[in-house]
Amino acid sequence: LVNLTNTPEELETFPIVAPDGVIAYTGINVGINIFVMNADGSNRRAITTESFDLYPAWSPNGQQIAFTSLVNGANVWVVNRDGSGLRQVTAFGEERVAMAPVFSSCTATRPVPCKIRSSASCGVNSPLTAVVRNRLGSDPPCGSVIE
Repeated sequence: LVNLTNTPEELETFPIVAPDGVIAYTGINVGINIFVMNADGSNRRAITTESFDLYPAWSPNGQQIAFTSLVNGANVWVVNRDGSGLRQVTAFGEERVAMAPVFSSCTATRPVPCKIRSSASCGVNSPLTAVVRNRLGSDPPCGSVIE
């Protein structure tokens, strides 16, 4: 076991490794942000700042990171691995929560756009329940996966 960050004043959690070995993780200090670093712990840098961002997930090609931001609700955002191109993917209100996104796999043999999936928590009368009920013809269980 090797300590890659050596930052006793911070908490690092939810690490995930890109195809090329770069590690994305949630760093907690003044804020809760997404960081990346090389596999040996070098070149540590914040991808998001002044946020409340959790659960990073690499795209299959390692060029983007999806994550949950708890700023203005709990929504999924995507950013390029260098921190550019930040964009919000979901715009849920207080009755819906999108957590822990993951990308679907995309390959040359499956040439469809990658999708981001996220588990959703819902109340009995939440808008998400109505959307899934309309799509599937039945009520979804809380914690169901949405696209």
